[in-house]
Amino acid sequence: MTKKEILEKLQNDKDEFRLNYHITPAKGLLNDPNGLVEKDGKYYIFHQWNENDCEHGLKSWGLFTTENFIDWKIEGIQLSPTDWYDKNGCYSGSAIVKDNKIHLIYTGNVRDEKGERESYQCIAIETKEGFEKKGPVISEIPEGYTPHFRDPKVWEKNDIFYAVIGAQSIDLKGEILFYKSEDLLNWELVSSIYDKKDLGYMLECPDYFELDGVGVLLCSPQGLEPEGILYNNIYQSGYLLGNINYSNGQGSWNSFTELDRGFDFYAPQTFLDNKGRRILIAWMGLEGDIHPTIESKNWVHALTIPRELKIIDNKIYQVPLEEYKMLRDKKIEVENLEVEGVLEVESLYGNSFEMIVEIDELYSNNFGISFRKSENEKISLSVENNLVCLNRDNIDSLKGKRYFETDSQNHKFHIFMDKSSIEVFYNDGKEVFTSRLYVSEKSKGIEFFSNNGKTKFKKIEFYSLKKFNYSI
Repeated sequence: MTKKEILEKLQNDKDEFRLNYHITPAKGLLNDPNGLVEKDGKYYIFHQWNENDCEHGLKSWGLFTTENFIDWKIEGIQLSPTDWYDKNGCYSGSAIVKDNKIHLIYTGNVRDEKGERESYQCIAIETKEGFEKKGPVISEIPEGYTPHFRDPKVWEKNDIFYAVIGAQSIDLKGEILFYKSEDLLNWELVSSIYDKKDLGYMLECPDYFELDGVGVLLCSPQGLEPEGILYNNIYQSGYLLGNINYSNGQGSWNSFTELDRGFDFYAPQTFLDNKGRRILIAWMGLEGDIHPTIESKNWVHALTIPRELKIIDNKIYQVPLEEYKMLRDKKIEVENLEVEGVLEVESLYGNSFEMIVEIDELYSNNFGISFRKSENEKISLSVENNLVCLNRDNIDSLKGKRYFETDSQNHKFHIFMDKSSIEVFYNDGKEVFTSRLYVSEKSKGIEFFSNNGKTKFKKIEFYSLKKFNYSI
């Protein structure tokens, strides 16, 4: 698609499920965020994109840029699968600025004549005309590993470049390999920094960074079996706290913790901006081919809103970026709302809004909020017996429930609803639900409920939100 065609679609699409303030594809399938980087005050948000189909087929890298996360410039496709080393897809990777030029490090996906996989870690360098592909910089799959070898994430420390790459051992267990380089072109395998072989059969989209003096290793395991309320998605995404010994590449890690407890969160990637913020964006997808937008609308999936990461008490907290306050429009505030049974507040309604709810007086062990309510459908967020639940069972598609545990007596929900998505930040981002949902555009009601007693909703702030601004 041309930039003009993309702009026309994103600005004027009448699709009731088209998101107002999330990055979505104008056409086709969007997935992993790639190459997240800031340069000269501009943020570069690359992403996987199959513009011709709503399937995980021939992937390119699309690009949006912004200076404030509200006004976006459409840059179009920057990497295409046109060369022998990436002919079946320019797969995921990262970006780093060197010599004031953005360098993209990505996986070239190739299928040989027998249909067998080959993987090459490739580089493309920023020019005045775009990004010039230079070909593979890591051509050999290390001994002892399968061709499931992909998703390089690069960073710099003390004038040396390092990378983590997702891998699969020949005994079909997920690992993460650690490389180093002096120039981004010549790479040396140092070791496997995660080889416990306890996180499924593949570890995709690894990322390493240091936050508040703590080392953080992100990854997206495939093949984790559910354990109660844990690991209930098709694939998971999470983190391990610890550190890397840079001299020998050995890693020491705590246990794996899920980053998001909703249905649709995968392949998170982070970057450090010039304000010192560690910012995370993920793919808001996972649910395969059951999205209503695929057949009739010919597009699918989105990126999450960006979140700033913090570490508090050895746990990652995720906080919506301050810039999103610029989207706020009309404000409604309600204080000291006492609820017993069910109460609908007529002034609070919508399908694209931000809402902050604080609750601190409980006489019930079962209370919550229902959104997008109409006669036939609703989505519910509830607390019952120290379990917080996101419930999609009362809509036509993408049903199910997701949970996390809480021991807090005070509850704060920061909710972003956007036509066909919801992101819930609990107690200042200690836990997060991210999910797609498909509800009638006319379903806009919000109600509060408290069973088995009374609950005081101390403070409710409600904002209608404006759309992103796009340009070319």
